[in-house]
Amino acid sequence: MELLNNFFNIMNFFVDNVNILIIFIISIILSIVFSINSLEFINFDICHLILLSGIIFLVIFLIFLCYLYFKTKNKLKTAEIYNKTLYDLNGELNSFKHDINNIHIAMSGYIENNNIEGLKKFYSDFNIDSKKINDLNLLSPSLINNNAIFSLLSTKYYEAVDKGITVNLYFFLDLSQVNIKIYELSRILGILFDNAIDAASTSKEKIINITFRRENNNLRDIVIIENSYQDKNINIDEIFLKGVSHKENHSGIGLWEVKKILSKHNNLNLYTSKTNDMFSQQLEIYFS
Repeated sequence: MELLNNFFNIMNFFVDNVNILIIFIISIILSIVFSINSLEFINFDICHLILLSGIIFLVIFLIFLCYLYFKTKNKLKTAEIYNKTLYDLNGELNSFKHDINNIHIAMSGYIENNNIEGLKKFYSDFNIDSKKINDLNLLSPSLINNNAIFSLLSTKYYEAVDKGITVNLYFFLDLSQVNIKIYELSRILGILFDNAIDAASTSKEKIINITFRRENNNLRDIVIIENSYQDKNINIDEIFLKGVSHKENHSGIGLWEVKKILSKHNNLNLYTSKTNDMFSQQLEIYFS
């Protein structure tokens, strides 16, 4: 997987620098041609050389086309998720606009009768719907400025919502500046989010809070994923061991894989904690 990730990084560079790609292909062809000509024991005429060069060019070109296909496919997936977000956001806003007059009348009833407790309860319910609109607004590729992370967060967000989980997202981070490979960050976030969804779905509160922020004073970026959970006896030291899982039909290698990734880097740390209400994973990415 690491080799594949490096390959895509190289190809991405060539996509953004087409002239360099052309020079690279021509250089390979000329190098092979001159190498073959330098070998006296191989009797290649010019036709064979042209044919071989053409085959090499075709192979490289096909590899390049395959990469463009997968890159375009990922962009289309991102656009599809974003379109769904815009569709849901538009629906929520239209519903809110339609109901705003009724909401105003209802709140006036509590105020006129000096029913403060009733008003507080009404406002709390109203705030939940407003928060949902705000979260949908945050699911934007212009804010979550990396296609891979945007696609991952959006997919997991809708997966959690489908299970009746309230997801609160707070995003204050420029992903182009984080000191970690996006491939590794995606793996870590995917595992942590999956665990949070599994735990929150079986809890009474069904809540997940996700925060992305930069702490310049501490020279680090922070990603916090916290969730409500049911098993209050969970051992936060054992969950990183291979084969240990508190979920049925799970291999227990997810957090073990996270630990392996963290062990490769001196600037990464994962702080795990729990309270009576929430289980928390705090990923710390230091600038250096």
